[in-house]
Amino acid sequence: MGLVGRRQPLLVWLSVLTEIEGMAFIALGIVLRRPDLFLDIQGALFPSALFVATATALATIWLPRDHVAAPVATPVEVVPVVDLAKRIGMCAEDGASAPPAVSGPSRPSAAWRRALDERR
Repeated sequence: MGLVGRRQPLLVWLSVLTEIEGMAFIALGIVLRRPDLFLDIQGALFPSALFVATATALATIWLPRDHVAAPVATPVEVVPVVDLAKRIGMCAEDGASAPPAVSGPSRPSAAWRRALDERR
């Protein structure tokens, strides 16, 4: 079977490692504007990130992943699209009236726009 159809541990390892390093760089290099501090703590940060990434990748190998989804107790009702208008009462068939048309534009009125322009 190999790694086909499984979570690939090398991809997980690389993803976790780059996420940890990336978050540290964003926090220190960009937010705090201290890229020098990011480079100075690489002696402690990189081995820690390697350890966490390796532990995560090993967990994806060893943890069981043959979970079967529980069956749904009651199936969801399937409604054809053509029946949706009838179900919510928006069809003019069978004596039901169609919803009233929306009158006027949904944009602000011209007077409101002129008032905003005068304040500028």
